[in-house]
Amino acid sequence: MLADPKEARAGIQEVHFLPFNPTDKRTALTYIDADGKMHRVSKGAPEQILHLAHNTSEIERMVLL
Repeated sequence: MLADPKEARAGIQEVHFLPFNPTDKRTALTYIDADGKMHRVSKGAPEQILHLAHNTSEIERMVLL
């Protein structure tokens, strides 16, 4: 656990932050890392995150085992 939550964002350049939305049931962050690569991360209700995945059926099989 980090003592200061700002440590989690050290070394990245935030491009866009989507705050938690109760309708979408998720939050998202788009950022550029120290190597210049762009990433998008999201956190939220499992069923909402699953809809964002490109391999939904594969993930569903692993979860249901």
